[in-house]
Amino acid sequence: MTADPPLDPIPWTPLARVLYQLMSDLSEKCWCAGWMGGTERAVWALIVGDEAGTVWSATEDEIAAIKVISDLAGVWIVWADHDAAPVDLDQWRAYYRENHDR
Repeated sequence: MTADPPLDPIPWTPLARVLYQLMSDLSEKCWCAGWMGGTERAVWALIVGDEAGTVWSATEDEIAAIKVISDLAGVWIVWADHDAAPVDLDQWRAYYRENHDR
């Protein structure tokens, strides 16, 4: 499985599935799409307070829930090979830091 962004997917866990559902629900709420292109970046921008996340409408509780579940699971969800996939949270953080201005 090749992820876009180019990250290494890891196996699904129950908490990763909860995180996916929270992120998908937010995408559905904001864009009427179960996974809008770039959801992984936009939702992360909401969590870290980047301006890129401001076009998404999320409550503080929604953002906090996503952050807590992500931290507990140690994963972030990305779109990979036509489907969602969990990746290591530290790998995602490094990728985002290096690429979020692009």
